[in-house]
Amino acid sequence: MLIGLTGSMAAGKSTAARTIAEMGFPIIDADRIAHEVLEDERVISELVKEFGSGIISDGRIDRKALAKAAFRGGRTEKLNSITHPVICQRLIFDAKREEEKYGAAVLDVPLLIESGLNGACTHVILVTADKAVRYARIMERDGLTKREARARLKKQMPERQKRKYADIIIENNGTAAELEAAVRNVMMEFMPKGKPVDKEKD
Repeated sequence: MLIGLTGSMAAGKSTAARTIAEMGFPIIDADRIAHEVLEDERVISELVKEFGSGIISDGRIDRKALAKAAFRGGRTEKLNSITHPVICQRLIFDAKREEEKYGAAVLDVPLLIESGLNGACTHVILVTADKAVRYARIMERDGLTKREARARLKKQMPERQKRKYADIIIENNGTAAELEAAVRNVMMEFMPKGKPVDKEKD
């Protein structure tokens, strides 16, 4: 069983993923793999050709500089075309390995639907929140203005479209504790006989 977890920026997906991991489910984290991909020499070479040497700091990709170059230049699609195929390949490889080992695995991917990875999942969980709530969270977390926050959210698939692909929707307009409780309630349905996933050592 492969469960996809997704959510728009500042919806609460990271908190949901942490809660799921605490329950014993293996998490395949797209952000972690994205970090690893940015250390791949072939990927680095392609990114420098597209966005310039300004994205390099101390011989490595500066993720903030890369993000700014992509957002400001309106070239996020180009960035995605370089990194996403490699990220998706590694995500599926890791997910299948964990699924075979434990019987269940969770793909934690912000762009799960946009990348088409939802098609590989048995179930898709969407963590969402009202737009005003997400604006406030982004502004506080990243120190952005409302205009900057709005620009970032506009780059993402609208929530109403994401809902069409989700089997389970978790609304997160309250506290972190309320979100954690909602996530635990949902994930209990996927536990073998109501027990945490058994992660025995090899």
